Amino acid sequence: MNHLRPDPSLASRETTATDTGPIGTCRRCGTCCRRGGPALHLEDKTLVTEGLISPADLYTIRAGEPVRDDVAGGILVSAESDIVKIRDAPRSRACILFEADGNRCTIYARRPLECRILRCWDTTEIERCYRRDRLARVDLIGHIDGLWDLVAEHDRRCDARRLTELARRRGEPGVEAELSGMIRYDETLREGLTADGRVPAVILDFLLGRPVSVLLRALRIAAR
Repeated sequence: MNHLRPDPSLASRETTATDTGPIGTCRRCGTCCRRGGPALHLEDKTLVTEGLISPADLYTIRAGEPVRDDVAGGILVSAESDIVKIRDAPRSRACILFEADGNRCTIYARRPLECRILRCWDTTEIERCYRRDRLARVDLIGHIDGLWDLVAEHDRRCDARRLTELARRRGEPGVEAELSGMIRYDETLREGLTADGRVPAVILDFLLGRPVSVLLRALRIAAR
């Protein structure tokens, strides 16, 4: 499952890590960056449209997907809308834009909102804004004819809320067949988009969200 906001333990800055510093100041340890990338907000849109953050650096938690709400004590909730997040580095939980050597953010001067306001010693500000004005896929690709229609159709046929409901009803007649149909449609669409090079595979998790089979595994259902 994915957190709705960064884990507020220790914040990071661009320069070299240090364990010194009074409470109430950043220790520049990089711990927050090592615990995953932030969700993006509307004011972060230009970071993507200007190319500072690539769609290949992103993935989407779709409306209806189960997520952990840290602000509400870690309870499991359904995402109310798209949550576009910076992905983790390969084989790591660290933000893909984080450089471990020197504890550096590669876009520190124009880092996203959640990174700017995170204070490990006082999470008031991030708790106040982390649900507000989230950036959604439609804000970035809604103007692209054909592509947005395809994304919207995928959302309709592989609706995350419906998927979660079916997971709760597993074992009932017809549920396995419907889940299998979602998996087949999702896999076929992804294969078709990448087969002729039209769409780089690395941006599929931004365009379509995580694969249905991955979501089912998160819901403890093995996709066959």
